[in-house]
Amino acid sequence: MQAIAKTPLPSGEYLDRASGETKPLQRNTLKLILEGWDIKKKIDDLEARLKDINQHLIDGYGAPASLVMRGICRVAVAERTSVKIADESGLRALLGARFDDLVTTKTSYAPTDKLQDIASSADDPLSKPLRKLLTTGSSQTVTWRAEK
Repeated sequence: MQAIAKTPLPSGEYLDRASGETKPLQRNTLKLILEGWDIKKKIDDLEARLKDINQHLIDGYGAPASLVMRGICRVAVAERTSVKIADESGLRALLGARFDDLVTTKTSYAPTDKLQDIASSADDPLSKPLRKLLTTGSSQTVTWRAEK
């Protein structure tokens, strides 16, 4: 009986971006990366195919429509319209006093890098009271890209 040859795993390395240290990856991590990459490619292909299918249904039936396969699924074809202000000053001039009545104004506040530096500085007297007025969040993500 002849043994079946295993396909060798490609090599890989762990790059610690904080320290610059590089270490070889373990075999089980290499397997997970290959599996994850395969899944990522399949998802991308499936999303592209679904986009094509959706466009075919839009072209074929238009909106509004419900396409029903009894006991399986229902597909709703809908149209959404959004209206945005392209010229705020022109609209303000046209509407005059009615502008505030007919337009919703949204304000967003974000700290600048300088404010973040002040808040994180142990030497700045504003640091402690600033930290009470700001929130800090952290998250981790995994991004897949083809390696060249």
